[in-house]
Amino acid sequence: MTLQGLAFDITLSALIVVMGILLVRLHGRCKTLEQRHQSLQDTLDKYRREQYGLGSAAVQVDKRLMEQEKRLREIIEKIECGSAGDSAGSPYYTAIDRIKKGASAQQVVADYGLSLSEATLLHNLYADTRHTAGSDEKPT
Repeated sequence: MTLQGLAFDITLSALIVVMGILLVRLHGRCKTLEQRHQSLQDTLDKYRREQYGLGSAAVQVDKRLMEQEKRLREIIEKIECGSAGDSAGSPYYTAIDRIKKGASAQQVVADYGLSLSEATLLHNLYADTRHTAGSDEKPT
């Protein structure tokens, strides 16, 4: 072997060693990237499961909200119907109207079928004292 051949062999050996070192480092970085990729994939899967859970919960909340809105509408309707029912169509309303016009508790009992205690209570609440000042009712 000549000196040139020996220098070539040493250079070639050094290049092979350097390439080996670089290959080992690249392999290490590849493993690190694979681990990071797996970690990100696990995090992404976790967030997808959480998103699915939140979506399911939102659907349940939406259903409950719709049920509550329906119940609220029914209650409002009952109140509105009750208010309408308590006015012109109610025997209490017409009895109160008669009491305001001067009818006695006994007249209200006779005309509307209320008990004497109901008629007396309505009379005490709604009677205009100008109409009842001269009446022959006994105070209760």
